[in-house]
Amino acid sequence: SPVIFAGQGRKDHLRAAIQMLSGDVPTRTVYGHLGWRRIGDRWVFLHSGGAIHADGALDGIEVDTGTDGFLAYELPTLPAASEIADAVRASLALLDLGPDTITAPVLGAVYRAPLGEPDPVDFSLHFTGPTGAFKTELAALAQAHFGPGFNGRHLPASWADTANMLEKKAFLAKDAVLVVDDFAPSGTTADIQRLHRDADRLFRAAGNRSGRARMRADGSSRPTYYPRGLIISTGEDIPSGQSLRARLLVIELTPGGISATALSAAQPDATEGLFAEAMAGYLRWLAPLIADLKETLPDRHRALRDTLVQSGEHRRTPEIAASLILSWEIFLRFAEETGAIGHDEAACLITRARAALTDSAEVQRGHQESEEPARRFLALLRSAISSGRAHVADADTGTQPEDAAYWGWQLNAAGSGDEREASRPYGERLGWIRHDDLLLDPDAAFAAAQKLARDQGTSIPIKQRTLWKRLDEQGLLASRDQARGSTVRLTIQGMRRDLLHLRASTLAAETGQSGGEIGQRDETGQDEGPESRGLPGSGQFGQFGQKLKHRDPEERDLRDAVGWEVEI
Repeated sequence: SPVIFAGQGRKDHLRAAIQMLSGDVPTRTVYGHLGWRRIGDRWVFLHSGGAIHADGALDGIEVDTGTDGFLAYELPTLPAASEIADAVRASLALLDLGPDTITAPVLGAVYRAPLGEPDPVDFSLHFTGPTGAFKTELAALAQAHFGPGFNGRHLPASWADTANMLEKKAFLAKDAVLVVDDFAPSGTTADIQRLHRDADRLFRAAGNRSGRARMRADGSSRPTYYPRGLIISTGEDIPSGQSLRARLLVIELTPGGISATALSAAQPDATEGLFAEAMAGYLRWLAPLIADLKETLPDRHRALRDTLVQSGEHRRTPEIAASLILSWEIFLRFAEETGAIGHDEAACLITRARAALTDSAEVQRGHQESEEPARRFLALLRSAISSGRAHVADADTGTQPEDAAYWGWQLNAAGSGDEREASRPYGERLGWIRHDDLLLDPDAAFAAAQKLARDQGTSIPIKQRTLWKRLDEQGLLASRDQARGSTVRLTIQGMRRDLLHLRASTLAAETGQSGGEIGQRDETGQDEGPESRGLPGSGQFGQFGQKLKHRDPEERDLRDAVGWEVEI
């Protein structure tokens, strides 16, 4: 019942009174993160319910992350050895939920996360697929290894969280899996760009193991947060950017790919804590090995990576595959020592996991190539022409070229003779064509591609000069002037112009159709018609993307004029 007198010095008097009269002050240590921590002379794994070390649960340890949703990161009291073996077998059964290329990376990620202390994790997983493919439920089974309270309706993070909150959650979930659910860009272009920007920030920070430094108003530094666990993301779309995707392993799910029956059987195991028991046993087994693993894991990781490196793929891809294979090796050692599996079964499983992860790395190459700026630029040009946003003119006449409909010209449906053959162009002119020489106006082509990318909520991430250099490095330029860099200087319609020189067939090849060179012959020796050539707006699709179901020339002219599919 203190009485505090008025006056300027009352705060100082109160401070002194508290210090003098409080007596012995109780103290306690509260840890504010999950994962491995060296306490005294031993390593312990912190979770919201306490800590696990080599001898089991450690009493007197208090953990409070101060973050909603992290209370579910609670591991059970260690069961008997026979019960741990049953739990490990239940966890391994997740491998049979679907194709190994899906399930092997998931289980590998679950048991890779606690190895972050000896060998930091620098990649993330991203599940993508349509609704009904069980993306969230599969991710929830992975998350349930770190607490039976997690399920598809209760996950620690969501893409609806702010970027700062995601950053902090990823920092607190040290050496654990953090599921970030529902990456589904929607709304305005600004909303879509914001979500892609948030994903870029989080995944890039995880890949680089670096955070975003900040200052307070007085110039002092705020704490810097960066991901210290392993992020598993789910969504109906994939975050854009080639370098960003190099930091991800994208797992594609399709409806029916994950067995609904097997999934329903696995969910009770998660709720009853079997997966968390397997993880608790794994952590207890790891605790006395941490010091040795710090020395051996990086070397083993590099050796695995070197065996997986292939030409033409991003250097991070084999590192990701090697990291997950490494986690399978460690986990299967644990499973064998606990009696959950035998030596022959362990050998079979590692062979199976390695094959699946190698295949997953091969699929990953396609995701990275689709975001490679030079390829992306050509794909955007093709789309701009085939969607009626732009056109290419004849280099000699400035009017419609041969195969005008392929190059953004609308054929007349009415009239006869020359009147019927006349066409009008769509949109802006991007360049000119002469035989197989495609001569692009650099500024117009780049602007058209960038505009279309922005309409899709993305962008071409590099400047013009760098993009032309990438085209040249990949052998996509037909010629260039050494003095001018990546362009050539030619006279078109009486005017000297700096142009990008490509082959028309190069742009055609970007359609991915079995066409190739303009006017090539099919297996019968006949010149291929417009329906079979791999040109923008052609191939097996019409000018507006509809699949062709006819070959009649008059009907084709009508289709080109009105932009509709005409069935015969």
